[in-house]
Amino acid sequence: MKTYKHLTIDERSVIAFYHSEGFKVPEIAQMIGRNRATIYRELKRNSDYMGYNPAHAQEKAKNVLLIKIA
Repeated sequence: MKTYKHLTIDERSVIAFYHSEGFKVPEIAQMIGRNRATIYRELKRNSDYMGYNPAHAQEKAKNVLLIKIA
């Protein structure tokens, strides 16, 4: 059985930095030791017209986790 680990705020900040610097998703995934699908999904789910915001993504993740616990 696979185990899943949520992205941390530090990982999300690294994703934001490297993405803004023009690194490709597979490169970012390799640098932080995550699957590239995780990075693609993170950017798709948490980007808007202003780009990717790691703090907003972290807040959304916390809210989802709280809803699942309740």
